[in-house]
Amino acid sequence: MRETKRQLRHGSRRAQAPAVLRRGASGSGLIREYPTTLWGIGTRALEVEGSEPAPTFLLLHGFLDSADTWRPVLERLAAAGRSAIAYDMPGFGFAERARHGGLLDQQESFVAEAVRRVAAKSGRNVVVAGNSLGGWVTLRIGAHQNLPLAAIAPIAPAGLDMSPWFFRAERIPAADAIVDLPVPIPSRVTRDIVSRTFRQLAFCDQSKVDEPSIRRFAFHNRDRATVRWRINAARRLITDGGSAYHPERIMVPTTVIWGDKDLLCLPSGAKRLSDEIVGSRLAMLHGCGHCPQLEEPGRTAELLLETAPTKQRAKPRLRRYLLGAA
Repeated sequence: MRETKRQLRHGSRRAQAPAVLRRGASGSGLIREYPTTLWGIGTRALEVEGSEPAPTFLLLHGFLDSADTWRPVLERLAAAGRSAIAYDMPGFGFAERARHGGLLDQQESFVAEAVRRVAAKSGRNVVVAGNSLGGWVTLRIGAHQNLPLAAIAPIAPAGLDMSPWFFRAERIPAADAIVDLPVPIPSRVTRDIVSRTFRQLAFCDQSKVDEPSIRRFAFHNRDRATVRWRINAARRLITDGGSAYHPERIMVPTTVIWGDKDLLCLPSGAKRLSDEIVGSRLAMLHGCGHCPQLEEPGRTAELLLETAPTKQRAKPRLRRYLLGAA
């Protein structure tokens, strides 16, 4: 186990063997956490395996985030008997940095390979859902005609009506200290700044802040060099934006999910995106910020299940659990 954790920490390409590391906090199902290699990138996967004969969900995190953001939704999907997996995307979480091409192109190639792997394992088409940067990549993946896709669900995708804060993170109060101060900054201070910034920008209702998720987010952005590299990567997204996505090429069932209080990817882009994708469904979450998978995990899981349902309807007790009323 010591070697497995060391490989996971450094994103080693040699870290191939799955190792169960942690159970879902609610006890609703087992979340397997293991190092792996995908598209030549050492990374980490969080996975739940369900018994329902239905498409597997592939969940993509946002900018500065990691697969950990999907833990609450993974637990709920497992409770519904559905299989799902989330990877740390190149340059984030425990994953190695990508090395060739534009940032969006690299993320897209990584996810395309993930779709093929998940489909090959399950023998079924795949539902791709992503938040923020992951939503942007989801839209690009949805335009692929040769991938085994069952449906897509972009969740507050970047690339449309974005706040200037998305690209100029160093202008956020206190965050400039991480980037510009000429003196060393203790990891504890960096984590504190990152935690406070994430709370302010990602959540609308502060009473719904998921403290373990805040700690995990700060852990993955705990040193100044890492944060500086990722902020510079965000700036490069501006130049990548010209080929953001092609809605006219998306032919699979699509559910657009958006919090109506999003401060980063502005809700004004929601209806425009839904109108651009023929036959898509728009779900606006009232009083929700940029990360519905954390602020409204039950409703997010329910919407994903509706995007690719099984033949059986969810039982009332299960629905109450998904929505947090059980």
